[in-house]
Amino acid sequence: MIAPATVQAGQRYTLKLQGKNLGSDATISFGKDITIVGVPMFTSPTEATVDVIVSLTAGPGVVAALATNGSASNRGPGGLMITSAPTSPIIILDDPHDPVIATEQTSFSWHESQPGLATLFLFQLIEEDGTLMFSAQTTKTSFALTGADLEVMSIGKVPKGARWRVRGIANKTEIAEESEERPLFLTRQ
Repeated sequence: MIAPATVQAGQRYTLKLQGKNLGSDATISFGKDITIVGVPMFTSPTEATVDVIVSLTAGPGVVAALATNGSASNRGPGGLMITSAPTSPIIILDDPHDPVIATEQTSFSWHESQPGLATLFLFQLIEEDGTLMFSAQTTKTSFALTGADLEVMSIGKVPKGARWRVRGIANKTEIAEESEERPLFLTRQ
């Protein structure tokens, strides 16, 4: 079993795998259109977590995970459904990709599906009710929170739920591309 079971071309994901042959000596593969980033985390002989990037040119369809160790290999029984890449430009959030507890100096990074479209980016934090709580403008494809940023938002030591997103701005006023929103928790150390 793979979760999430559906991925989109051009995106990055953290996949949770359940199946056979997932020990620390295993190799995992999803074929030529899905690249494993870093080292898979094996939590048991039947469970693993792996970060992947799906090629922007990956065609729609189902691919099976292949787990191989020194004595056996296992493919399927489930598969990973790849859907088409977005037709309009988007911003792809790179890190952090799991919900994190964000503190001073937590770094956020992203990239454009069509590099160079945006002349600047708006990094935004949104409260759980949808209210914009923080926005910073940058020409870089990264942003690091500071203690002053958290102070402006009245963030204390109790973690506060929020989401982060990035918007790409072209021609100084036009929103040309947007990212998904990702959950996080904000707190001061």
